[in-house]
Amino acid sequence: MLPTIEIQVHAVDRHGQFATTLDGKILCARTKTPFLDSARRLIEVGHDPDALLVMFRERTPCLLGRLGDVAGLTVDETDMRFAPWKAFCRPAVEPPIRKTRPANRRSYDCSSGRISAEVS
Repeated sequence: MLPTIEIQVHAVDRHGQFATTLDGKILCARTKTPFLDSARRLIEVGHDPDALLVMFRERTPCLLGRLGDVAGLTVDETDMRFAPWKAFCRPAVEPPIRKTRPANRRSYDCSSGRISAEVS
């Protein structure tokens, strides 16, 4: 049987911001996508990607999915209508500033999933 991780979601404000907790400890303090951001955080701290992630609002389960699958998703908010799920693109998040220039820099196109040639 798969391990199950149960997180709680709480509204932070009336602007679509939420917080999530795991065993009473804050997992994500402020996010618009609590289920997805919590999944990525749980993977970062070493939880099994095959575990079942269940999000509760009060005592009602509202979302569930395999942790590794959920961590790989995001919400496409480019169109102001229904925001569909899409693959999460880590390179879209700006990495910390490096002190030295990497020897081999490449760009990653999230929409096609292709890595381009070296970028100057």
